[in-house]
Amino acid sequence: DEIISYGKAKIINFGENIDGNIVSPAYFEKYCIPFYEKRAKQLQKAGIHTYIHIDGSFKPLLKYLKDLPFDGLEALTPFPQGDVTIEEMKEAIGEKILLDGIPAILFLPNYPMKELQECVEKLIKLFHPRLILGASDEVPPPADIERVRDISQYCQNWYKKEQK
Repeated sequence: DEIISYGKAKIINFGENIDGNIVSPAYFEKYCIPFYEKRAKQLQKAGIHTYIHIDGSFKPLLKYLKDLPFDGLEALTPFPQGDVTIEEMKEAIGEKILLDGIPAILFLPNYPMKELQECVEKLIKLFHPRLILGASDEVPPPADIERVRDISQYCQNWYKKEQK
């Protein structure tokens, strides 16, 4: 209530960091969904957009994602780091906004750059324009920073082509 009355927040992140290995579907249904429905709807009624942070292994919770009362889902993590495909993620969230989506481990030097590029291409193809592309969850310290630059450049080039 205090956030709503303050009147300046535009977006609220439910930083749950939920993982399907810890939060069972039964627990999610009984405790999480009712809370989300109450709070997210209050915030949205006040004109505040909402999204939730779910990463790691979340396959047991896929069936709930489309119906959650959030505008977007953050940090959903596909293979090889998570336990779902990019296609399963798209099917599960429908027209909601995806924030992040790139498995952070693909920025490590032991993964082929081609795998990272193909992942980014697929994310853009399936989720654009409802995509805020980023690493799910954080780029690890031993990552190759050149990969971040390369993906940034790829996205800039892709965007320029889209504008023509």
